[in-house]
Amino acid sequence: MGKRYYDYVKRFSVNLKKRIAAISTGDLNRIMDRQVSSWDALYQQIGGKCQSPFTQEKHNCIKSIIPDDVVSILDVGCGGGPLLAELKQMGQYEIEGLDLSPEAVRYVKEHVGVPARVGSVLDMNEIGDSSFDLVICSEVTEHLTDPDLPACYKELCRVAKKYVLLTNPYKEDLRYHQVQCLHCFSSIHAAGHIQQVDEAFQRHYFQPYTDAVEFYYSGRREKRIVYFSSFVRNCGRNLLYRDGMICLQCERPIEKCSWPLWLRVLGKTYATGQRLLRSVGVYEPANLATLATLSKQAVSKRV
Repeated sequence: MGKRYYDYVKRFSVNLKKRIAAISTGDLNRIMDRQVSSWDALYQQIGGKCQSPFTQEKHNCIKSIIPDDVVSILDVGCGGGPLLAELKQMGQYEIEGLDLSPEAVRYVKEHVGVPARVGSVLDMNEIGDSSFDLVICSEVTEHLTDPDLPACYKELCRVAKKYVLLTNPYKEDLRYHQVQCLHCFSSIHAAGHIQQVDEAFQRHYFQPYTDAVEFYYSGRREKRIVYFSSFVRNCGRNLLYRDGMICLQCERPIEKCSWPLWLRVLGKTYATGQRLLRSVGVYEPANLATLATLSKQAVSKRV
């Protein structure tokens, strides 16, 4: 039963990526430009605040597994710099941030007081080979399409001198977080995730560079019932919402929907049940941290 359920989720993920691949490159680039603008608006609003209830546990996990011989760290996809702020407080690393959002980079420079630059994980040509002992890329790769992933891992391993550390939602069921466009009725993930990440996923993309890959887990996430999420969407509402979301099909904004009273009561009942399940031990890890060690042999395998 478990394997059949997991295979079904995998097929959903593949179909989602096929829908995205069907969009022309020009349209996708235009949409991505608008998405960057929406991230700019988000960072103007929240600055360096954590966006997930599991973020602090994830940061604690990251800090606990940083190898002792690390001196310099690059945080790729740093956002408003919550992790950079914690690393700065530790006072033992030379740190720098990189993010696609100019607003996020501005916030890191002005409020966190850490050097940062605007750039993409797919193209870090301004940064030389083996420039940082450790490259951290947290909550980024689940947003990338299949054709972009090899280039991402290649750049991360090129810039890193010793280690690459990635974090991702662990075995996320992409169906649960879908939101529906009320204009064309297509669905997208509320946070733009299109990859379901597990241990096999990370081993596959690190394989050209190293076999020394370790896994760590953090956060306790309740078992989520996809049927409830689907039911809410069938009622013409979305379970989750983030300002600035854009439909990948019709390019219109995803509208925020108010919930009627009966649906709000049902939602609170569902949330209470989920908390009870978690309190009695029915939960799963929320985040997967992957630490890859780049040995001399791994460097020789780089392509």
